[in-house]
Amino acid sequence: MLQLLSGLFAGRALVALITAGSVLLGGGAATIAVKAIGSAKAPDDSSAVRTGPKHPVDPAQIISYGG
Repeated sequence: MLQLLSGLFAGRALVALITAGSVLLGGGAATIAVKAIGSAKAPDDSSAVRTGPKHPVDPAQIISYGG
């Protein structure tokens, strides 16, 4: 009987350990992702206006849908 209880406790402890590890790793990954997105820089639109093409091009010349 003692061995059965000991085995159940060890099994539950292992499940608790795996759960805690998963929560910590997942929380860490989420934190890193949020920090990466928060520190990302968007393109500078004013620079694109100054350095972009001087003559607009019809989108159909560049993008061919299905064809």
